[in-house]
Amino acid sequence: MILAIALFTGITLRTCKWEPLPIPGPGASQESQIKPMSPKVIFDSFNDSVVKIVTDTGSGSGFFVKNGRLIATCFHVISGAKQISVEGTHGKKWSVESVSFNKEQDAALLKLSEDTLRKPIPIGDVNKLQPGDELDVIGSPLGFLTGSLTTGILSAKRATDATEVLQITAAVSPGSSGSPVITNLGKV
Repeated sequence: MILAIALFTGITLRTCKWEPLPIPGPGASQESQIKPMSPKVIFDSFNDSVVKIVTDTGSGSGFFVKNGRLIATCFHVISGAKQISVEGTHGKKWSVESVSFNKEQDAALLKLSEDTLRKPIPIGDVNKLQPGDELDVIGSPLGFLTGSLTTGILSAKRATDATEVLQITAAVSPGSSGSPVITNLGKV
């Protein structure tokens, strides 16, 4: 699967290979039964799953992907940092226990030292996205506008030598790198 993470490079996103969370339930595909969500419902459902990442070199955003301890972000958000902390909604702070990354894909996983009990944002399938699909980004632009929502559409999908690039119209400002790009079906 491919995970889209907001990367501040104008209006493009890089994607990287990621394992999706299983969708429980018997019978027909649950994805076909999910009704599109408004940006307000997306925000209300996932704002607590998005975090601000603060380092000694700057800040960015991230989001819970597997449990209340594992956060995805962009590698460049944490690159070169000697100190990394994570701030959730309502000012809650957590320390980072370990870091895994893929520098070429500009992706990183941060494991927190404690369970936050925050819910992960489900991972979708980028192959199902089409130009014109609605997308929402929740992040922390400029490092202090925590919990900011921008909306847009997928403008184009482009293949490069090493990765697929998604072009979106939702604003991704400095400080929002690492934010989840969420479809109107509630998946990253």
